[in-house]
Amino acid sequence: MYAYDLFPDKLVIEKGAEPTAPAAVSDLEVVAGELGAKLATVMFTAPSKAIDGSDLTENLTKIELLCDGVVVNTLEDVAPGAPVEITATVETPGYYTYQVLAYNASGTGLPSDKVKVWIGQDAPGSFYGVQAADNGTSVEFSWAKVTEGANGYYLNPDDVEYQILATEFNGWSYDFTDVIGSVTGDDHYTLRYNTDEGEQQYTTWGIKPVNEAGEGYPLSVSLLTGAPYTLPFEESFSDGDVSYLWEKDSYASLYVVDQASDDDGYGMAMTTTWFTGDFTLSSGKLALQNATHPVLYIDVKGNGVEMLQIKGGELSDEPVLLQEVPLSDEWTTIMIPLNDIKDARYSRLAFTATFANPSTEDWMSGTITTWGDAVFFDNIRIVDETGSGVVDVQSDATATQSGIFTLDGRRVSSTSDLKGFYIINGKKIFIK
Repeated sequence: MYAYDLFPDKLVIEKGAEPTAPAAVSDLEVVAGELGAKLATVMFTAPSKAIDGSDLTENLTKIELLCDGVVVNTLEDVAPGAPVEITATVETPGYYTYQVLAYNASGTGLPSDKVKVWIGQDAPGSFYGVQAADNGTSVEFSWAKVTEGANGYYLNPDDVEYQILATEFNGWSYDFTDVIGSVTGDDHYTLRYNTDEGEQQYTTWGIKPVNEAGEGYPLSVSLLTGAPYTLPFEESFSDGDVSYLWEKDSYASLYVVDQASDDDGYGMAMTTTWFTGDFTLSSGKLALQNATHPVLYIDVKGNGVEMLQIKGGELSDEPVLLQEVPLSDEWTTIMIPLNDIKDARYSRLAFTATFANPSTEDWMSGTITTWGDAVFFDNIRIVDETGSGVVDVQSDATATQSGIFTLDGRRVSSTSDLKGFYIINGKKIFIK
């Protein structure tokens, strides 16, 4: 058997309703206004009986309509059993709770049940399809308009304002800060912004739907911005670091590794540590339009990967297939002319390979303990050739004999009309 102690803080004793006071109203119904109108129609039947069950023979002295506990409307001299309809207005959309009290000469009757209803337009629900397009001197944001309310009630899509928000990186994610633009009822907005200035990075904005009922959840969108890299472009991962922006697919992994085609001791590897499939390494923005004959040179090798696909262009559109390069476990220098993609405002390169065997990573150190499928890159160079010959590739790979040779040792006099692998000044080079 258990014993309990009770320590009341405050005890209030109130007199109950008189038996001859009115019973509660019946058939209480609250109907919100149509099309988000900020009003409600409250309908009920006035009590015809007293609390003790006797008939009410005199008119009720008054009936009060309460909204969230506050009297908002009073009717006087109401006949018992009369149907009553009251129109109640509100200032702002939201949930409201209504209740009715009837009075007679005996005092306050029993309160009705409470009815909760949403009045006015609903707050914006979810939206999707947020995109950002780079127009050079502006960014064009677009989205699919909000069509549903957050709580399942009426929402007019034409009344939704879309706020464009600046962001600030907090070390882990982006915080939405100032409103830098807005548009109401539309599905796009143009922000004046020079996307070709400053250091290359991904700039992030937020888009938030807002109406008089509240705010929807903001979505973020990012765009690569900054001045395109000019020629000559040289990336050798010296000192174990990158000199330019490189972007990978979400499920791929990039590592600066101690495998190199030169004597600086470092290269870069793309692999996967979990997922399989096609993965892509992309360069930053490149300024090629002023070059006469831009040419890419890159040292590559594969581990379990037999083919590397190289594409170029703005990448947001359909990129141009530049070359499919066979890989081996030895470093090979690839040479690819970039004339087909040089006329765009900027160009990017994309290196895609298929990975079927993931590598094993030590998650504590962030290093690969066992290599699975991987592609290794080093000495990535883009230069402007003013003639049709091959630019000397500065590398410490062994050069045993100067000149141009086929793989079986035959000397050729020129690279004109050559395609495939050749030995040029002692180094194996792939010519597109």
